[in-house]
This record gives sequence, C-alpha cells and structure tokens, in this order.
Amino acid sequence: MQDDFRSVTRTVTVNITPVNDAPVTFDRSLEVMEVEEYANGTGDSTNAVARLPLMPEDFLGDATVPTELTEQSDFTDDVDYDSSLGGVEYDEEEQGLRVVLFTVTNSDGVPVPVDKDNNNGVPITLATGVITFNFDASGAFTGGEYLPNVDYNEQTPFDPTEVFSYVVEDFGPTRIPGSEIPDPDAVGSIDYTSTNNRSAPKQMTLTT
Repeated sequence: MQDDFRSVTRTVTVNITPVNDAPVTFDRSLEVMEVEEYANGTGDSTNAVARLPLMPEDFLGDATVPTELTEQSDFTDDVDYDSSLGGVEYDEEEQGLRVVLFTVTNSDGVPVPVDKDNNNGVPITLATGVITFNFDASGAFTGGEYLPNVDYNEQTPFDPTEVFSYVVEDFGPTRIPGSEIPDPDAVGSIDYTSTNNRSAPKQMTLTT
C-alpha cells in the first residue's frame, strides 16, 4: 500500500543571499564666524584668517552637531529577533563608517576630487578661501581645515557660502541576519562591503 502523501515529511530549504546596503547620510552645514583677526590694542590687520577645523564627525554626525547620524544602511529595526538565540538586527550596525571622497570647486570653477590618492593633504584654492583634506593609508578622512579669504565680506560678488560634496563608505564584517539562530555557536559573519558600499554624494555648506 502506498503511504499517504500527507504523512510524508518534506524539507524546504530557503537560501538567503546577503547584500550590502549603501550607507545613508545627509546634507550638512558648518559656520566660521570671523574672516580676519586684528591685533589687540591697535586694531591693525594681521592678515591672519580664521581657521575652521574639519573633522570626520562633522560629516558622520555625533550626539550634538549635527544631530542626524550617518546610518550603515537604509533598513529600520522593524524585524523582531531574539538576541538570546544569537539573532541580530537587520541594520548592519556592526560595520564602521568613514568619509572617503570630497569634490570641491576650485577658483577656476573646475571640480576637483580629493581622496587618498588625489590631492591628499594638498591645499586647494577656492573662490572663497583655501581648503585641505587629509586621508590615512586606508583611505579614511582624518581631518582638514578651511581658511576663508581675508576681507571675505568685501569680495565682489559676495557669497557667504562655500559648498562641496562628500561621500561616506561602510566597511568591515557584519553578521548575516538569522545565521546564528539554527546554530548559536556559528560565526555567521561576512564582509561583503566591496560592493554597494558608498553613499550618494551629499553637500556640506560652509558659511562665513
């Protein structure tokens, strides 16, 4: 007699291919309040322009300035998971973030890319001043500065802002969602940030 098909146990295998979600960042702004320093007592010009330090957190965000943080992905934490079973959130929060590329417009109106291999640490003359970006050997932006022109407010035509773009990259391994649930002892991590790992360019506006 043939077995009742309804009593036969079948196995369904679901193969999930993880993908890397590009980081999500935002347009940002910074201000420098002075454009020229004056000697104490005499009021004479020192020709020393103000300096605006540029740090990675100015582009990635922190708890105070600005308030919008760059995110490792565009996923929201809307999936229930049980951390006691090794489950993880579907937001790639274990990955790191870094700024890897700037594009500025020089005083001749020409777009200039700046990264680890191009114009790294080189002062670039803009219409409004001079800007410098520094990168380490891994390609991460480590710091820089913006020096607005002396007598900035007397420039013709006057433009109180300097705008340039920046790109954020995610890197490092992250756990495959759900990989630890069948086997809590499994490593279940993968580094798949070699593709789709950069944000869309966003703008930084410097106001003097």
